[in-house]
Amino acid sequence: MIFNTTINRIPVAKGRPRFSNWGGYTHTYTPTKTLNEEKAIKEHLETEWTFEPIDSPIKVFIEFYMPIPTSYSKKKVNQIMVEGKCEHYKKPDLDNLAKLILDSMNKLVFKDDALIHELTLTKRYSTLPRVEITVDTGDINPVSKQKKKYNCICSKNFK
Repeated sequence: MIFNTTINRIPVAKGRPRFSNWGGYTHTYTPTKTLNEEKAIKEHLETEWTFEPIDSPIKVFIEFYMPIPTSYSKKKVNQIMVEGKCEHYKKPDLDNLAKLILDSMNKLVFKDDALIHELTLTKRYSTLPRVEITVDTGDINPVSKQKKKYNCICSKNFK
């Protein structure tokens, strides 16, 4: 089964954990921007993903479409749009963008991100910033959350 979804938001990288000293103790916390983005992505995925979390090996493909900077000249924007020179090779880092998406999908779409055996990431410029996600489960069909079916094969010929 293949699951596709598009998140129509400007892609945001996962922020590093922060540390603070309070009352003689060190506290670790996640930046508010990261928490808000993860929450928004999870809310989107909950409306799209109607199955139990996958517990078998999967392939994940994520395409990040970054906004074109307003400081770019018309010539450079034309190169991006017409000539297809749309590679985005500036910050935010691709691995941090993927980390936010994968952490949001963890325990919702798949039981653990260790199940991902193939991960393909791309980052490009676009006039429509968004994130496109594809999850390929191979031949395995996930179990629906609405109708849990338990297959039980019983033999009447007991010895």
